[in-house]
Amino acid sequence: MRHFFVLDSAPHAKEHALEVQLPFLQRVLDSFELVPLVFGDADEVRLAPRLSELANDHTFFIASSDLSHFYTYERARALDDGTVQAIVRLDIDAMRQREACGKGPILVLLALAKSLGWQARLLDLRNSGDTTGDHSRVVGYAAIAFLAPES
Repeated sequence: MRHFFVLDSAPHAKEHALEVQLPFLQRVLDSFELVPLVFGDADEVRLAPRLSELANDHTFFIASSDLSHFYTYERARALDDGTVQAIVRLDIDAMRQREACGKGPILVLLALAKSLGWQARLLDLRNSGDTTGDHSRVVGYAAIAFLAPES
């Protein structure tokens, strides 16, 4: 895995994904080890096989991302629905055309899911307007689980 990963704390300084995910992990897992990865443009075809080497029954891969940003409630719902449908279908080409600040990690997770035969299941899709009531400028969010097919 050499040359694919670099140990550097600087990219984490302005990244908020851990702040979003860590409380949930602490709430549902008794103990765990965490290896946060931050990257921009990544070649999912090359990176997914490297991550699949780490996959086992005790490993979680989490791609944390907002979806659309600052559209009206109705426009965001339409945009985010298209993004979620691309993710649930594991459609990498369609996802490349979608809006998400963490598109790179999502693409890698989709490639990883395809290579391991995982299926995606939408758990919830909302935006900030659902919480605040302000529908003028919202940010979209979804929770999607990737699971091995039931045998």
